[in-house]
Amino acid sequence: MRLTVLAGVVRLAIVVGIVAPTTARGAETFGSLAQRLPAQTCLAIFSDDVSQTCEAFQKTRLGEKLGGPDFKPLIDELARLNLASALRLRPAFGFDWSDLAKVREPGGVAFFPLTDGSLGSAWLFVSDANGASEPACLVAAAAYFKGQGYRDTVTRTAARTLTIWQPPAARKEESPKVTFVANGIYGVANSQAAAEMLLGISADKSLASAPAFQKLGPSVATEDAAAVRFFLQPLQLGELVQKTEAAAKKETTPQPAKDAKAKSTPVVKNAKSAAEDKKANAKKNKKSKDPKGEDDIAAAARRLGWDGLQAVAGTVSFRAAAPLEWQLQATALAPTPYRGAMRMLEIEPGPLGELPPWIRGNAINFTTWQWNFSHAMKGFGNLFDEANEPGPDGEGLFEDMLDGLRDDAEGVQVDLRRDVFEHLGPHVYRVVMPTPPPAPVAIAGRDKQSDHPWLIATEVRDSKTVLAALVRFYKGDDRVRHTKSGKFDVWTVGAGASLFVEGESDSVVNVRALALGQGQLLFSTSLDLLNEALQGPPGGAPLRSDAAWTRLREWIKTKESDQTAIRSFARLDEVLEPSYQLAMQKSTDEPDSGVGALWRLLLFGNSKGAEAVSDAAVPKFDALRAGLPPAALVLSRTAEGWSVSLGILAPDSTSAP
Repeated sequence: MRLTVLAGVVRLAIVVGIVAPTTARGAETFGSLAQRLPAQTCLAIFSDDVSQTCEAFQKTRLGEKLGGPDFKPLIDELARLNLASALRLRPAFGFDWSDLAKVREPGGVAFFPLTDGSLGSAWLFVSDANGASEPACLVAAAAYFKGQGYRDTVTRTAARTLTIWQPPAARKEESPKVTFVANGIYGVANSQAAAEMLLGISADKSLASAPAFQKLGPSVATEDAAAVRFFLQPLQLGELVQKTEAAAKKETTPQPAKDAKAKSTPVVKNAKSAAEDKKANAKKNKKSKDPKGEDDIAAAARRLGWDGLQAVAGTVSFRAAAPLEWQLQATALAPTPYRGAMRMLEIEPGPLGELPPWIRGNAINFTTWQWNFSHAMKGFGNLFDEANEPGPDGEGLFEDMLDGLRDDAEGVQVDLRRDVFEHLGPHVYRVVMPTPPPAPVAIAGRDKQSDHPWLIATEVRDSKTVLAALVRFYKGDDRVRHTKSGKFDVWTVGAGASLFVEGESDSVVNVRALALGQGQLLFSTSLDLLNEALQGPPGGAPLRSDAAWTRLREWIKTKESDQTAIRSFARLDEVLEPSYQLAMQKSTDEPDSGVGALWRLLLFGNSKGAEAVSDAAVPKFDALRAGLPPAALVLSRTAEGWSVSLGILAPDSTSAP
């Protein structure tokens, strides 16, 4: 019996499994657990009733797939190689799923920084057995460590018992593992320092006393004993893991040499003259360098303003009422105002509106939201800067280009801020469609999902002004074709090019089609998709009559309020398959994909992915497909952030009514 809970974070997720038989007791609250954890805890996941949580998850399609025959070859391979992952915990903690099946008490896992800045982690279980018998998972851990040649040292006091397991000489680079029993709790920590920190927590130094937890704590209250509760500080966890991985990499591998082939920065169409470029570059070169380098993901996140998302807390229930199979309810602490790229998330409340009738029923994703477009484009500019010139030297690149479009005497002299951005929105929608056959060859280093065609449409409040600006913008550009389609003006560009960039670049999305008319502006990576939006799909049932959309739309209505700002429908199998396929590749030389990193950590427990295991052991995506049904997301504004609801359809909810 197996339960796996996936919690997403910046560039990685921590995957937690909690397994137990079908009867349980204990009702330790999440707040009580927080009193036993350090105030700096980055991620804590907990269940009041481990066995009920397990039983509920096992009845979901995802639980059935992860615990089924398709994943057994991988688990056997992990055992042969003695690798730890969410599917096989034993090398990391000494116990595994069969041992956790004997746990009938509340429990969970926590990740926190130690005093030296390294990563501390521990499985923590709550017990009122008063030492009547040694917990089954600790018995299993002791047996495993002894079998692997670990040497144990036991220290006892009136309040606690600590067993330190020193690794054998052949694995001396590993940290000792520690099992502990104290004060109504027991568990396994990844180091003595982690165990000592847990056992030495005082009330004023606990997670329960942390301001973020105090604000979000009430949001994780639930009467469902099978629910999983969590608290996450994403940036702090990302920084902690990044530092830990960097230290491990430094010990085992030399730093790779820089690629001699420099990556060219894309140039926005007629952005500025050579003199203006030189002036802008001279200005940028005066800026200080990032001492941590452009590969510092956490530093990049702070530059982009993502530290504005302070914490997230919520529950995941696997016994959701129809039409859902399971659902997540969370609260994010992210008070405005935002800065950097996070300004794109200063969404505005508004209604869903009608689903566009042209969208076909096989749509992968449909998302609608309300935007202050001018403000959002400032945030997009920060993303553009970081994508094309990582680090402080790239800051201001997008704004410089907009200035050049407006001021260059030899250029188009178009003010996109005033003549376009100010007249767009607030209602926006985005649709992603399947890649038409034959599927394109994936580009190394790029998430294959980027090959799925997408389209974004937004309202236009002053079409006349926007049209005049676009006509001037594309005047004299031989690459761009300007035509009419009914009441729409349409601009298109050939394959490999973009309407917004001169030349070719793999660092930006190639927008190949744009249309303006009837109070709308639409742009897409696909000429065919834009034509569908203007003229209607070639045939087939529309999304608005799809059974999955219909049922999820009814659920969305139950989660809406006058502060709802984002609604999204997605076919999870189609959304996640590209990143899964990329993560399963042997080579890891390509730039990492955030979702791909989650897959590798879930299945293999490290960033090397499938490199270490045999091809036969790597599960095909079809083994998971049925466990990833359609889902819906609802996001609403709160006084200090957002309320987030995610619902996954139950099996009988995807068929026709």
